Amino acid sequence: MARLPRLNFPNIPQHIVQRGNNRQITFVEPDDYVIYLEKLKYYAKEYAVNESMEAELLICTCRRISLLLTL
Repeated sequence: MARLPRLNFPNIPQHIVQRGNNRQITFVEPDDYVIYLEKLKYYAKEYAVNESMEAELLICTCRRISLLLTL
């Protein structure tokens, strides 16, 4: 059964968690993390995610990324 659509309200933060497959390491090399952050900033602008993303929560470990973003 498909998941129901999520509710997206303006100015309400969304908690986003990203994990590797089977909780494997997401970033093997330091450059992987740098490229990820560059793409995250690019697409945040492209899709009008809150500009103050740096002030929002960004927790990154080798196995999991947590973002708190406002659309």
